[in-house]
Amino acid sequence: MPPQVILASSSQTRSMLLNNAGIKHQILNAMVDEDTVKASLKSEGVAPRDIADILAEMKAKKISSQFPELLTIGCDQVLVFKNVIYSKSKTKTDMVSQLNNMKGNKHKIFSAAVIYR
Repeated sequence: MPPQVILASSSQTRSMLLNNAGIKHQILNAMVDEDTVKASLKSEGVAPRDIADILAEMKAKKISSQFPELLTIGCDQVLVFKNVIYSKSKTKTDMVSQLNNMKGNKHKIFSAAVIYR
């Protein structure tokens, strides 16, 4: 029987979590331009918590529209440090720089998961 769940993400960690929970699934990247969406929402004054929710919903909705008979899980995380929303590092140098900036300081991570059918 083919998987009845789609993970609308290319995240290996999220896929591993589903596997560890015994949930068979397939992976389809929703191809949402997260940086553009985040920038737009932030310019409108949308809170980081809500940005995570909106991105997770966009991913689930996009894939679910193609496979309405299956459950689709969309997820996202937004990291905030000193009122700045950080995106995934594009390079190792960027990652090291971000980590060094946050070293010894508190940050917030907002996680969201949305299930569509």
